[in-house]
Amino acid sequence: MCDIIPVVYSSEDDMTTINAPIEGVAKYIKQSGCPGHYAMVKYRIEPFESDYPIIFENRATVPEQGQYTRLTPEEFVATFEKYVDAFKMGIQESANHHYKDEENPQKIGKIKIIMLELHIHESDSSMLSFKIAAGLMMNEYFRRKQHDN
Repeated sequence: MCDIIPVVYSSEDDMTTINAPIEGVAKYIKQSGCPGHYAMVKYRIEPFESDYPIIFENRATVPEQGQYTRLTPEEFVATFEKYVDAFKMGIQESANHHYKDEENPQKIGKIKIIMLELHIHESDSSMLSFKIAAGLMMNEYFRRKQHDN
């Protein structure tokens, strides 16, 4: 199932996008105390024709609970879904930030972002960590888009 990520854009915007798919790992890992920050997402960004600039597809599956012994299975699934939502919010915030940048505004183009894997750490993962990881991914997208065009 695909979701539309609502971002700021105009129908007059130049919707050029990347020429080839981008695959990578967006990760934000900092251990500055306890808890630290941990977010890791394997992704693919590809050109995509749509009426909307960003389409998001989650192909990540909930991993085996394994070492997550403090959470019930239901809590673990809810936590996983919360971090997927945080990653989507980070995409939206980053795209809007780039669009509104007064010195170097960047148009998003038309893309599909596919989340392939999402890795969490029981004590160090947070919504903020996943938002930051999404921002790092979008920075890489804009860097590659600028290089392609």
